[in-house]
Amino acid sequence: MNKIAFIFLFGGSLCFSQDYTTGNSRSFFDSQIGTLYKEVPIEGSAYVNETYTMGNTYVNGREINLLMRYNAYIDQVEMIDKRQKKFNLLKRLDLKAEIEGKTYALRDYYENGALRQAYFNPLNEGKVVLLYRPKKVFVQAEKPENGYDAYNPPHYKDDSGYYLQRGVEPAEEINLGKGQVMRFLRDKSGEVKDYIRQNDLKLRNETELIQVLDYYNGLRPNS
Repeated sequence: MNKIAFIFLFGGSLCFSQDYTTGNSRSFFDSQIGTLYKEVPIEGSAYVNETYTMGNTYVNGREINLLMRYNAYIDQVEMIDKRQKKFNLLKRLDLKAEIEGKTYALRDYYENGALRQAYFNPLNEGKVVLLYRPKKVFVQAEKPENGYDAYNPPHYKDDSGYYLQRGVEPAEEINLGKGQVMRFLRDKSGEVKDYIRQNDLKLRNETELIQVLDYYNGLRPNS
């Protein structure tokens, strides 16, 4: 479903606002207020899965199956019930959704030193968990400075990232690679470094990182 951005031209100024309706691009002039409205298609999608698909959640231990999709721009699990009523899953740490084989679970995390909450996809189990945060940001259109520059339409940009979480501590964003990962595994750094070297791992993709985390989570705790 294509989104539409509205351009408002008033007194020589240019700004954008978002709208969640669809339709063909068109423009019209309101002579009474002197404002030109022009609908501009937004490229990309705010959703991980554009179409609602059957998913499930658990409430008070009971499984509930509903049509769902995840809005990565506003960080919401959107749902449709049997009466075609749309609503969002309550943001509670004890509620999660499963959509197209992915789990969406609310987790605490740090952002610029502040404690926040968002939905993440847990990628493994154990004491230290790798989390993937699906995230989209909206980028306003860029007006060409001259007739030779290309017009950049408004679009949704992927801003997803990886986080590590130890137990119930708030998750922290990381870059894939050995440096930041080893900080989380420092209590078993010797064993982990040997395992990485023996298996020639770079930890630059989630598959290798999950392999190392599974190894780390299987080690005995320090006595």
